[in-house]
Amino acid sequence: MSFVVFLIKKSAYYFWQDSNTNEVDLLLPTDNGFSAFEIKATQTITSDLFKNLDKFELNASLQKVEKTLIYGGLDNQKRSRHKILSWKSMT
Repeated sequence: MSFVVFLIKKSAYYFWQDSNTNEVDLLLPTDNGFSAFEIKATQTITSDLFKNLDKFELNASLQKVEKTLIYGGLDNQKRSRHKILSWKSMT
């Protein structure tokens, strides 16, 4: 069982939306902040896919935010400010 699925089963989970309808699909509370997830069907990663995660992080101010994009592509990646997971690696 993947780590993310394990967290969802054990935790309360939330989503975030601001007054401009920017949203993050899934938030899981952590001891010092949140794990934030955007879930996209696309197989192509573009910088636009991360904008709502970054906006949430700005709104979370003093709390730590671990930002993850779950997408329809094949490769898991770790970038400087985001983790990228293939939905296929979560089964």
